[in-house]
Amino acid sequence: MIRLCIASQTPPTALLPGATPPEHGPWRLGVDYTPQVGGVIPMMRALLSVSLGRWVAPDPLWVTLGDSTLPHRFRTDEGFRVETLMLEPRARAEYVQFKEAVWRSFHGPWGFGPFPTRAYRGYVELNHLAAQRLLQHADEYDLVYVNDFQLLLVGGLVGSAAPAILRWHIPLELRGYPEQVRRFFLRAMEGSDAIVVSTRTALEELIRHGFHGKAFQVYPYLNPQEQAPVPESRVRKFRDDHGLGDRPYVIAVGRMDPVKRQDLLLEAFGRIRRKFPEHRLVLVGGGSFSTRLASRTGAESKDVAWLRRLETVRRAARLGDSVVLTGRVAPEELRAASQGASVFVHPAPWEGFELLMNVFLFIPV
Repeated sequence: MIRLCIASQTPPTALLPGATPPEHGPWRLGVDYTPQVGGVIPMMRALLSVSLGRWVAPDPLWVTLGDSTLPHRFRTDEGFRVETLMLEPRARAEYVQFKEAVWRSFHGPWGFGPFPTRAYRGYVELNHLAAQRLLQHADEYDLVYVNDFQLLLVGGLVGSAAPAILRWHIPLELRGYPEQVRRFFLRAMEGSDAIVVSTRTALEELIRHGFHGKAFQVYPYLNPQEQAPVPESRVRKFRDDHGLGDRPYVIAVGRMDPVKRQDLLLEAFGRIRRKFPEHRLVLVGGGSFSTRLASRTGAESKDVAWLRRLETVRRAARLGDSVVLTGRVAPEELRAASQGASVFVHPAPWEGFELLMNVFLFIPV
């Protein structure tokens, strides 16, 4: 069996409000913590849930960026250990700035723009911290599974100490990038022993731009057992909690971020509602983990600024109370929200592979 170590920016766990996890025993799913949402965390949890004890050895390690709510080390009752990394405020602010520059560049037509050199320092510091921690455990593991562009440099830093696979989850489109920026990304990817991308288009993009290394295409995935329909009572509770009653509603799920284009959906819904006035629009999602990190630097967080923009669009479209913003919801509540919807809409024009579409393969709507 493979002794596996996972590395990601976002922790796999979010502490539940009011929970007091045991200091020495494992944290309990649903009692002490809930899984983080997004693309990477559900995929990695699904991987572990089906592989532990079969082709992945027990007690895998998950190395991740932490925050003040998480201890440096703890276990979960899902069978994996977690070790967190901490960045001091200056490095954290720089890291978030550089990470956002990369995020924007791959989620739109505007390209990378000027290379934010000063902010790159914080990005390097996080990657260096992650590589140092992984090297401390190099003798304990056969494979390091590094997740997404936030830890792009880790494979090269770990070197031959342990095989490293990079999972690239966001869109991959290098055309239009300055040559030195394009080579930066390709060389960093080639530092890993292999890269896994989500779509055939991304794989072809690597080949087109002269990637020298092993590359594989694997569609993102979820655990079907965690996507089972919820009882109708949970759907009713979601409706009652958000004042929906028995009205039909359209749902969109995604972090509060300009690249998700909820503003475009609000504008479109304004036209739709003229024909179907009884319908409501439900926007599910909050800020990302790195958005919350940025808010601790004193700057206004991206999700707050975006919510203010959406409120302006809502007023201009005269949507009144026909729009419901739920904020971040727990996985079971998300399934209830999805199950009760009449239509699912995903307005973002750029995605690596929309993981939530997989949810709708399992939940009848």
